[in-house]
Amino acid sequence: MHGTTRGTGYGYSLWEFEVYGTLDETSVATLSDLQVDGSTVEGFQPGILDYNIALPNGTVAVPTVTVTTTKPAASAVVTAAGALPGTTSVLVTAEDGVTTATYNVNFTVQAAPAPSPTHEAVNVISIYSDAYTSIATNLNPWWNQSTIATEVQLDGNNTLKYENLNYQGMDYTASDVTAMEYLHIDYFTTDATALVFSLIGNGENGFNVVTDGSGIVTGQWVSLDIPLTHYTSPDLSMLSQFKTEGNGTVYIDNLFFWREPQAAGTDASLSQITIDGEVIAEFSSLKTSYNVDLVYGTTSVPVVDATTTDVAASFDITPAGQIPGTTSIEVTAADGTTKQTYTISFEASVPGSAAPIPTTAENNVISVYSDAYATNIATNLNPGWGQATVFEEVQLADNNTLKYGQLNYQGTEYANTDVSSMDYVHFDYWTSNATALEFFLIAGGENSYNVETELGITVGQWISVDIPLSYYADAGRNLAAAHQFKVTGNGTIYFDNLYFWKSTATNIGNVVNADFSIYPNPVNDILNVNASKTIESIQVYNLSGRCVHSVLLNANNTTIDISQLSKGVYILKVAIDGKIGTTKLIKK
Repeated sequence: MHGTTRGTGYGYSLWEFEVYGTLDETSVATLSDLQVDGSTVEGFQPGILDYNIALPNGTVAVPTVTVTTTKPAASAVVTAAGALPGTTSVLVTAEDGVTTATYNVNFTVQAAPAPSPTHEAVNVISIYSDAYTSIATNLNPWWNQSTIATEVQLDGNNTLKYENLNYQGMDYTASDVTAMEYLHIDYFTTDATALVFSLIGNGENGFNVVTDGSGIVTGQWVSLDIPLTHYTSPDLSMLSQFKTEGNGTVYIDNLFFWREPQAAGTDASLSQITIDGEVIAEFSSLKTSYNVDLVYGTTSVPVVDATTTDVAASFDITPAGQIPGTTSIEVTAADGTTKQTYTISFEASVPGSAAPIPTTAENNVISVYSDAYATNIATNLNPGWGQATVFEEVQLADNNTLKYGQLNYQGTEYANTDVSSMDYVHFDYWTSNATALEFFLIAGGENSYNVETELGITVGQWISVDIPLSYYADAGRNLAAAHQFKVTGNGTIYFDNLYFWKSTATNIGNVVNADFSIYPNPVNDILNVNASKTIESIQVYNLSGRCVHSVLLNANNTTIDISQLSKGVYILKVAIDGKIGTTKLIKK
């Protein structure tokens, strides 16, 4: 089989592959068993010729390889590796004396664990390390890399292993590291010749171990402490990603930011901040700036209190004057000179309730993301597309909800799905400050529905949007191959109940074809209806099947005022010459 074009980015899948013919028994040059130190190699199959075996750290003796040929008349010669790491080869010669096959057992020795860090936790912001509380959220985001990333244990210590490295990302909680001085990384490799470590946060640049450092050292753990002054492109107040580039196989551990200990009497840090008596979320004495979201409509400034790390230090609190606003805490160290200011910025930008519960029956829905339905097809709520958006999944009244902060764009991935039998794509959104919002369906290309221009953006309440799938199909989307959503916009927007659905409202009454047209659609207030024959009546139904507007008339053309209707999707039912036709109507 020779494959020329992959249908997806994930390679080929074969259900069955068979070869037919008569086997010449004298030409069989395979093994029926392959053992290392008396045990059959895990995953052994006669048709697989290469095996990789990682030996425990400290192993120096080359393991013994023994084999059994499939045909007793065949022969096998085992050539042991000369040292570790190394390869033991097995040359199998068939009974005919001509046909041969070579099996290879490639031995490597696991690295020893990285050295244990000695910096005090109070001077560290850890991304990945067993020695500290770490903030990594995704150790293997999908950035289209070819790297094989795994987490392994070296003598009980969790360690990252990057094989076939080209590049590899890591996501962590957005962090302000401006109080830190260094980025620390421990790496181990036996074969890498290129290695770059990059910080990402509204920009990025890397530290090249070969050209910026003293070169790559192989065969031992190497500790790097990179001055943060090297990283001039990313915003150190909002870092959220780390990237490793290079080649070969590289082990990574103890990835953290740190600073030198402070001199006695100069500690102007806090050990705790409380808001209305509750410890602030994600508090760290090294983090001096916090953003706190309050329920929309809140006008009272919360009460802030603090505790100094050094009991001899003091602090002064200046409350925010209003909401939105900022409360500041100025800390003075015991020396009376060293000062540091913490700020808590308040904004009333959180929904006071969860999104409305969908009423569409599950048998008429393909749900991507919603607690209302038992089955959801989302596979990745936060794919790494290089976005600046701060993604969170939060709970509102115990309901899982997506929060996109500092939105520029954000994706959602789901299984390749045929939605051609559905009529609409639905989502609920809530925002207090967005002025732009577009919703993309990605299915054989992409195009957007601009909520701001089509419907207008409403702030301070949950808004349900139902977009006819014909909107995307008419633009060339393949509804049989939907697999991603994309949202672009600004501000902070909450999303819930992302699903495809089909309408049952079109089954109202005895519906047959009738020749008429409407415009504009979407419509603000006045809808024009034209027909080639006499229109007898016009009825507007909401999606639950209730008639919300009705007109009796005797004309071919008319206008109807629907300004009193709420924004959303409706079904228009038109009676003409004893026949009834329907169409979808979007009210802006």
